[in-house]
This record gives sequence, structure tokens and C-alpha cells, in this order.
Amino acid sequence: MPTRILNDNSLIALVQAGQSPKEIADKMGVGVSAVCKRLKRLKIGMVRDVALRSASKIVGEGIKGLRQLEKINAAINLELDRIEEDANGLTGAERERFQEQRLKHVAEIRRQLGLYLDFYQVHIHGEEVIKFQQLLVDTVKEIAPEAWAIFIKRLREIHAIRSDLDMGMM
Repeated sequence: MPTRILNDNSLIALVQAGQSPKEIADKMGVGVSAVCKRLKRLKIGMVRDVALRSASKIVGEGIKGLRQLEKINAAINLELDRIEEDANGLTGAERERFQEQRLKHVAEIRRQLGLYLDFYQVHIHGEEVIKFQQLLVDTVKEIAPEAWAIFIKRLREIHAIRSDLDMGMM
């Protein structure tokens, strides 16, 4: 297979356009690992970029998870109601057995509520990140386009300095 040379400028442009490493590799005719290695050498933070670009997808998945937890919680509550109905009028060891089942179901509901809260917090945080990021970009571009250009230039300089430090040039 012939060796292909990755053009750094093209690579950076594709990253800034929001392309994933796989999409970049497909467009440039190289492997994903070659793209990732070059990005690492250039000190381009794809992890943060991918996380921010994927925030809306993560929020959507969080909603699906919340719906699933709601279904599980409803099933547990139905089972708990059935246990309580069956336990009416029982005494002794039989009643203790039903009480143990009830306690296990209540504990599971508590775990489900904890998961629900975790999902909710991630969902809200994801939405806030998306809104904040868009507001910041829109505001800076609108109020001071020259500041936006300076910001992008400085980000590139930081990446270049880090790259030079890693290569022992500084």
C-alpha cells in the first residue's frame, strides 16, 4: 500500500469543521490510527471537541435512559403493590418473607431513583454546555469578529507551542 502524506492544514480544517477521526481518515484516504497519531502530535484535542459535538446525542440517549428507568420503576411499583396485597392477613414467618420482599423492592426503587437523578443531572448539564457554548460563540462573533479571529489564532499558537515543546525545539 502506498504511503500517504497527511496535510496538516487540511487535517486541521477538517477537525474545525467538526469531522470525526473516522470521517477525516475516509476523506484523506488513510487509516483512523494515522489520523489520531497526527492529531496527537499536533496536540489537537479531539476528545473535548468530540465530547462537545456529541453533547446533543448524549442528551438524547439520556432521555431514552430516563424512559427506561421509568418503565422499570413502574414494574417494581406494580410488584410492590402485589406483594402488599398478598401480605394482608398473613402472620408469622409468611409475613416476614413478604416483608423481606417488600424491603428488597423498596431498596431497588431507591437505586432506580439514584440512577434517575444521575441521568437527569447529566441531561441538564449537557443542555447547559450546549447552550453556553453556542451563546459564547454567537456573542463573540457578533460583537467582536476580530476578537474571535484572535481567539482562534491564539488557540493555534498554544497547540504549536505544545507541539514544539514535545519535539524538544524549545
